Amino acid sequence: MNIELRMVSHKNKGAELMLRSMLAHFDGRDDVSFTGRKNVGPRDRRRALGIDTLLFGTHRGRFVTTPRHLPPAALRKRLKLTHPSEVDLVLDAAGFAYGDNWPASRARLSAEYYKSLRSRGAKVILMPQSFGPFTRTDVRDAAKDLLGQADLIFPRDDTAMQAVEELVGPADHISQSPDFTPLIRAELPLDLVLPERAAAVIPNQKMIQMAATTPDAYEAFLVKVIEVFAKNGLSPFLLPHASQDAPLVERVRTRA
Repeated sequence: MNIELRMVSHKNKGAELMLRSMLAHFDGRDDVSFTGRKNVGPRDRRRALGIDTLLFGTHRGRFVTTPRHLPPAALRKRLKLTHPSEVDLVLDAAGFAYGDNWPASRARLSAEYYKSLRSRGAKVILMPQSFGPFTRTDVRDAAKDLLGQADLIFPRDDTAMQAVEELVGPADHISQSPDFTPLIRAELPLDLVLPERAAAVIPNQKMIQMAATTPDAYEAFLVKVIEVFAKNGLSPFLLPHASQDAPLVERVRTRA
């Protein structure tokens, strides 16, 4: 079985955890192989994780790929390349990518791609993630097409579940499910020294960009979290969600 790991990468800790959780779930399965787009990570990183490169491209917002016989199958195998026609299952772990905060073209592209795969017998699973809101007409239409191309849909929370059901109605293949990354076993670096009862506080710039809050209010909230943790006997420390969150982390550290 050839599984495409979609909408995951090494760029932030959430996407990295989802990537590694899915890989860990199939650990030891000799009948399973993995593929993914280049944005999953640099070539050497993908190869180290056993993820082949998917021949996926876009042109003017549309999904494009090579003819099925190009490159030849033997050459694809040697170069660790996968043609979309060889994909049996897609695990879409976008996290938060379909809703008013994103252009409709994102959901539209995924819907078009999944329709092409399913016409060849592949299955598509929208892994536990946030959905919505879908108030913009263009986003609603694109999201409805996308959800119509999924064999299983797992909204991650009550708000996401409500958004999905308002758009396509309740259905047996739609089921609310929590974040699946706690299933992966943590392996701490040998040189990492943490205090007893350590509690990570993870500043995320997208909480400001994607939510109706201000930088000052969000930073004040994180400082309050740190105070509550400390008051309850925990040892809080700051952990950046992604590299671009470093300035936010420093501002919180200064205020705490």
